[in-house]
Amino acid sequence: MDAIELGDAIKAARKAQRLTQAELALRVGVSRHTIMQLESNTYTDLGIRKVMNVLTALGLSLQVGPSKLRRPTLEDVYEENERERREREAEFRKGRVR
Repeated sequence: MDAIELGDAIKAARKAQRLTQAELALRVGVSRHTIMQLESNTYTDLGIRKVMNVLTALGLSLQVGPSKLRRPTLEDVYEENERERREREAEFRKGRVR
């Protein structure tokens, strides 16, 4: 689950419980702005305790598992650049320059 999915899950659970952002914020002890930032993935730095308190208040939990995303290696980037270069050369030879 990424930050966007987390925010969507929090928003969906809040709405399912017919809570406003202000009501949830009051339950958790944070500002409504914090709830809005969490739901819209616009926060710059939000502590894990705040996130856990919001999840607990909504009856949700956070599970940790292997990442679905991995950062590309230098080799990955090189191979991607080479593939794109070959595609551009092939298009150039066919007279279709990008």
